[in-house]
Amino acid sequence: MSSAAIIEWAQQLILAWGLTGIFLALLAEQLIPPLPAALVLTSIGIGFVDPQQPLTLLSAIAASTLGSISGACILYMLGRGLPAQRIVQRQQPDGRLAQLATKLAAMPALGLIGLRWVPSVRTTMSLVAGLVRLPLVRFLWTSGGGILLWNSVWIGCGGQLRALWS
Repeated sequence: MSSAAIIEWAQQLILAWGLTGIFLALLAEQLIPPLPAALVLTSIGIGFVDPQQPLTLLSAIAASTLGSISGACILYMLGRGLPAQRIVQRQQPDGRLAQLATKLAAMPALGLIGLRWVPSVRTTMSLVAGLVRLPLVRFLWTSGGGILLWNSVWIGCGGQLRALWS
């Protein structure tokens, strides 16, 4: 699926469902890694929503953050349910998953906030947090903070682009 098709899908979802559409788009983005979150979030900020709907920047950030956190929680719970030893044993030969798990267990806040900015690692972090049995409350605070920052920056960039184009 091309980036243009993804943006079109997100645009239609948001036009049809408003804030619920934003929530669903970001929930899907967490669970389907090829969806480019930066494009979807920037598009939300630009205003690919019906101008007649009462959608503010803050409500868009809130809906997107709740959607992303919901998706991250699904991945976290999936990780909690998997046998960690077996997963690590079946990983790639270079041991990247074991390294990521070790780093996340040692520094969960840095991992869940900082690594949100690395596209190939963003969605993996929630699964790994479950695998290393990071406490749920700690996962929610650190991951939620990283998601809020990530979504705010990209939606804010879209809002700035809209202001420049107006």
